[in-house]
Amino acid sequence: MFCKNCLKEIKTNLRRDDILVLIALNEKNAFNNQCSLSRETIQQLAELTLARTVNSLMRLESCCFVERSLWGKVHRYHITENGIEILKILNEEVL
Repeated sequence: MFCKNCLKEIKTNLRRDDILVLIALNEKNAFNNQCSLSRETIQQLAELTLARTVNSLMRLESCCFVERSLWGKVHRYHITENGIEILKILNEEVL
């Protein structure tokens, strides 16, 4: 897990789409493989195009904010502890 200062630095590079994807995963309680969501479901929840959803998922996965698992031919995603922590930091700034 990243330290708070590292997360605050990484936060500056997050895009609006990235935040919407994290919020969608968090609101649907997608915290592990059993509760993970497909790209299409995330796309609908975040109200993004498929291309923007895929781009955000790749960015978030490279930052260790989401993890991907393969269920048959379907890629499914869930939020990690780092993803939850970055949402907490964003919420603190809004409040």
